[in-house]
Amino acid sequence: MAAQEVIYYQDGDVTITNTRAVLGTKTYAMTNITSVSMETMPANRTRGELIVLLGLLAIIGGAIGNQDGVAILGLIALVPGIAIAAAAKPHHDVRGFLRLSVGWCDCFAAISCVPLW
Repeated sequence: MAAQEVIYYQDGDVTITNTRAVLGTKTYAMTNITSVSMETMPANRTRGELIVLLGLLAIIGGAIGNQDGVAILGLIALVPGIAIAAAAKPHHDVRGFLRLSVGWCDCFAAISCVPLW
């Protein structure tokens, strides 16, 4: 009697079961996958930080040059800049190594996903 396939994770184009890993259009047998690791890339807050910096420069420039309108625009720019920076999330990548008859293959590098735990 064959063991029933158990789905551990399924999201979009990624399905992980006890017998196979389906990643997009490719299917890998679990017996050939020798290791899997998850890497977390820090959140990219550059856009939000840049908007905040421009807002601060506008506030300072408006205050120095007695340009109230420029200073107010700088204050207004701070709100979306802070919101964009705060909304940035870390990026998770899964890397797996597949055993082949000719050696090893980094078979599913940079599959974006959420943590499984």
